Amino acid sequence: MRDKVQVLCLGILLFTLPGAFRHLAAEWYPTEYGSGADNQYLVQARLMRRNFWVSAFIIAAVVALVLLVQHIRKGGLPIGEDWLRVMAVILALMAALGRGGWAIQTWKGQTVIERIDRGMYMIEQLGAAALLIFAITL
Repeated sequence: MRDKVQVLCLGILLFTLPGAFRHLAAEWYPTEYGSGADNQYLVQARLMRRNFWVSAFIIAAVVALVLLVQHIRKGGLPIGEDWLRVMAVILALMAALGRGGWAIQTWKGQTVIERIDRGMYMIEQLGAAALLIFAITL
């Protein structure tokens, strides 16, 4: 259980505070992250962080463009539970597009960064499903 909490904490830090991620990852997992800045695991972490934020930007831009076109065509923006559906779509897209995928894959598939990648995917997909179910049942 402690290991899962540590991986969750590292996942949050990976996307928000990369310096804190490097420090704690080196402390908690010295075999993977303790050997310096040219470490392959740190390269994988940077790749995953970059993929996530690039996909977030692209998704936000596309959704904003679609909402703008919809506003121009129909003269209104989504209201009420429609915003929940929009957020669910954003979460589902980020889960699919923001992953590290094959670029971070190792033979064993159990590195910290791979576990963060799988956990992020699961949390985002569950969040998207929960938002959609909630929006549908309103």
